[in-house]
Amino acid sequence: MAKESEIISLNLAHNPETTGIINQDVLNAMADDCVFVSTAPPELIDLEALANKLRSSKDFYFISDQGDELSKEEQQKLLAIPNCIMYPSIAYISAEARANKQDIFMENIKAALAGKPKNRVS
Repeated sequence: MAKESEIISLNLAHNPETTGIINQDVLNAMADDCVFVSTAPPELIDLEALANKLRSSKDFYFISDQGDELSKEEQQKLLAIPNCIMYPSIAYISAEARANKQDIFMENIKAALAGKPKNRVS
């Protein structure tokens, strides 16, 4: 499937089963003109293999919103490659998201004070 896909999107949580799931073999199988988008934690990707793929395939692009989770050294190494685009995770910062978060927070406090807590973590 990786060989035939024009766009691949990685959207998994980090756990023991997903660590390193995108390795050298998977990256080598990806088409040289593929766009690889990742919203997943960087631990899921072999970053050295990714850098090699980016350098060897000028039409292969990597786009991620997890750049802020990398070390400065890893960030600089990948961002030095023109076909690598990374930006910080910022989707939750919109005015609407912030207002919704505050509303949920206040509703949780009111519910707890009324003896009917919501959104509990046990």
